[in-house]
Amino acid sequence: MAAERHGDHFFEASRRDAMTVLCKEDLEYFISSFTREKIIQALDTQGTFTINYRQFIDGKPTYVSMKAVRMKQDSKHIIIGVSNVDVQMREKEAMERIVAERITFSRIAALSGGYICIYAVDPETDHYLEYSATRDYEGLGLTKEGKNFFEETRKVVPQVVFKDDQAMFEAQFTKENVMAEIQRCGLYVLRYRLMIDGKPQYVNVKAALVEERDGKQLIIGVNNIDAHVRLEQASK
Repeated sequence: MAAERHGDHFFEASRRDAMTVLCKEDLEYFISSFTREKIIQALDTQGTFTINYRQFIDGKPTYVSMKAVRMKQDSKHIIIGVSNVDVQMREKEAMERIVAERITFSRIAALSGGYICIYAVDPETDHYLEYSATRDYEGLGLTKEGKNFFEETRKVVPQVVFKDDQAMFEAQFTKENVMAEIQRCGLYVLRYRLMIDGKPQYVNVKAALVEERDGKQLIIGVNNIDAHVRLEQASK
């Protein structure tokens, strides 16, 4: 290795550099953690000192990991290395977010009652994730994750939608209609019958746009309203 820079006050210089290259959200954490005292304490107790933070690389906030260890030949000196861990950290964040959202949507379904499935759809790409589904719904054919929600939904219509409702469903449940109705009144609702356990059951599909950390998401829920509709029909 060739020396590119040297000086007498490493920690002071590091703090000055941090002010210009670190993301402001991580700056206070870095300055309070990256001190001579804390590094020595970590080396004495754990053998290594590690800290993750975001710094600007090519103008973009990028996750990096700093690791410090004592030199084997000279215990008075330490070696500090910084590696780019952006891909790994963002994948970890995405998985943690998916797990948290699955739990949230499952709780919403349990509290609301009657929800047999909830999807989150990217309104730009149509990529979707299934966040909650009952056992009855899981066998209806739509995968738990896919690239084109509306296209995949149309493929399974002949197998899962009651034959008398298929033409209506295909005509009305399109991305254009859903987004237009949400823009008009904030919520899209469509009633039709799904084949569940070999029997047609009335359901409502509801869709709304929500603002999440990564941008807007189209949340689509399928609610079983069969008992309510049958009771309503019987009372007429």
